[in-house]
Order: sequence, then structure tokens, then C-alpha cells
Amino acid sequence: MADLAYDVGNPETIDRSEEKTITVTGGCSPFIWTVAGTGFTLANATTIGRTNTLIADGTACGTAVMTITDTWSDIAAYVRALLAEPNALFFGDDEIGKWKEQACMDISSKALCYETSEPVALVDDTLEYTKPGGCLRIYACLFKNKGLYRIHPRKIGHDSEMKSGPPEFYYDFAGKLGFYPVCDEANAGEDVTVLFSKLTDDICNIPIEYRLYAVLYVFYRALIKARKYASARIIVKIYLRNLLFQRQDLYERGVDTRDMMKLLDKTMGKER
Repeated sequence: MADLAYDVGNPETIDRSEEKTITVTGGCSPFIWTVAGTGFTLANATTIGRTNTLIADGTACGTAVMTITDTWSDIAAYVRALLAEPNALFFGDDEIGKWKEQACMDISSKALCYETSEPVALVDDTLEYTKPGGCLRIYACLFKNKGLYRIHPRKIGHDSEMKSGPPEFYYDFAGKLGFYPVCDEANAGEDVTVLFSKLTDDICNIPIEYRLYAVLYVFYRALIKARKYASARIIVKIYLRNLLFQRQDLYERGVDTRDMMKLLDKTMGKER
């Protein structure tokens, strides 16, 4: 993760009664913005994205001094507050950083909270493809904005001959991602968009509501190092219970059937 920085492409001047877009790079959202100077304001005090609007009114003069901070790029300060060790003494910054990466990997693998999408390019006469890197669970596959049905690969064995054409089904099996019918020449080079949860060691990829748990995990590891095992057990129980609470809406998605795709006709009370 790159450090938070002021984008070199930002405008250097602004006129009265004018607005300019300001951009930051690196860091970890959300970003907190403040500005000092006569006649200058910002459109938003906090942003999830990396841009904000600097506004100069009719009385603006002098220099606008902006301060942008991100509160989550380095969780060491939160952990050190719990440990009552504001500076690196017994607990080094490097090992806290390693524990933070381990926390992100543990949270993303348990809660499946880092969700993203990647394209997979179809290849002529190819059934199986390499899954996206770090893929933990596939939720859906889209071809030309149409969802593919999930199947078990044994279904293909029931066909008397291998079909080719645009994909209608997908399967996730033994570390491979399969699309069926097999891609033909007419569809080669087209992309299938894969929606999936992904493993990460970057705190910026962890949703905001999960980041406090990274603090708990690092605190737990620090207590283990300090040989405070009873306290460590309490913290890790809190950590795991919170992750379990967040996972209540997760489930193992089964094979799609056409009956599952039916929509309820609310006017008649029947399916259509």
C-alpha cells in the first residue's frame, strides 16, 4: 500500500467564485479533509473516494492550506494505545505490520469480505481456466451481462457429445473454473466476468466495518508475545465472535436450477 500523497496533477491556482477538483493518491479510505484560508471551503469533510472539490467564494484570497488524513492506513497507533506503548519498545513496528497483514488474510478468508470481479478471456476449444488469483469463493459468472448457471462438472459427462458455443454454465472444481459449452471460434477472445471473494493482506481492501477486528487480531498477537495468555484468550474469543456475527448472511451457494430463477408474480400470487 502506497503512502497517502497529494496528486502532482492537482491545479496550483484557483480563482474567486471557482471550484477545482483535488485528488490524493495512496493511503486508505475514508479520507478526512480540512482547509484553512480566507473564502475557501471543501464540498465534503469526509470522502470514501480519492477526490474532493475545493470551493473559492467571491471573497477568497491568499493561500488555501489543505490537510488530508487517512485513519486506517496504519493501525499501529490503535494497537499501541491498547498496549500503553506509544513508541516502539517491546513491540516493533515491523512485527505489528506483519501481524496486520496476517489479520487481513485471516479476516478476508474467514469473512469473505473482500469482494471483487475480474475478466477471464475465453479461448477456442478450451473447457477449463485458471481461477483468478487469491480466489476464495465464486459467487457468479457473467457473459455479455447474462448470468451463467452453476453446475457440477458431472453434468457434462451426461452429454453424449461435447457441445461448443457461447457459455451457458460454469463450475468451480479442483481449483479450476470451467465454462460449458466449450468456447468456439466465434466467441474466442470474449470475456466472462467472474464475481468472487478474494484473499488479501492489504487493510485498504478490508471493508471499514471489519477493520476494527484487525486491531483486535494484532492486539491478540501482541498479548501472546507478552505471555499474557489469559488476556489473549479473551481477545481472540471477542475477535472470532465478531467475525461469526458478520458471517451470518453467508451461505454455501448450491447448484442453480431454472426453477430458482422464477420470479413471483405479485399480482396473481403465482410464479411465472
